[in-house]
Amino acid sequence: MPIDSSEVRLAPFGHVYIGPIGTTLPTTATMPLDPSFQSVGYIDADGVSLSPNVELTDIMAWQSAVPVKTTVDTVTVEVSFVMLQTNRQTWELFFLNEQFSNNFGEAELVIGSSPPSQEKAVIIEWQDDEEDQTRLVIPRGIVANREQLTLVRNDAVKPGVTIRCLDNSGVLAYVLSENPDLVPST
Repeated sequence: MPIDSSEVRLAPFGHVYIGPIGTTLPTTATMPLDPSFQSVGYIDADGVSLSPNVELTDIMAWQSAVPVKTTVDTVTVEVSFVMLQTNRQTWELFFLNEQFSNNFGEAELVIGSSPPSQEKAVIIEWQDDEEDQTRLVIPRGIVANREQLTLVRNDAVKPGVTIRCLDNSGVLAYVLSENPDLVPST
């Protein structure tokens, strides 16, 4: 592979969209999203972390100091981000997918001992510094972790979540991109 500085890309701008499972998913990097997908708004300056991972088991032999075979145990894809906006969508996502109600003009969210489904469809999209649009589409994900929410005088309230991809008929996630460097030659 030749050294090519034009292939160094930044991700200075993007969005995270959350929608219900079963929402119509995009088939291109730029097609309009189904209106059921809602942006969570501002994400903190650290952006979004994407973590594909494979856990392996090495099979060792008496006659060798190195594995003679390796099996794939699990495959995971996770996305993590910290939201900066305080609104119903971000707080409901953070607080176990429970829903706010109007309690005589005040918002009330009851966190039940048996919370509702944590599954969501998720789209992470970004425009790189060359103005190419890319989307990571998660047809079925589950909010697997929530970061500790710290309330302090001199910083924003930042609910953070990690979403783990779940199997959706053999698909964990897919990437759509306008970046010409990613298009295989035919």
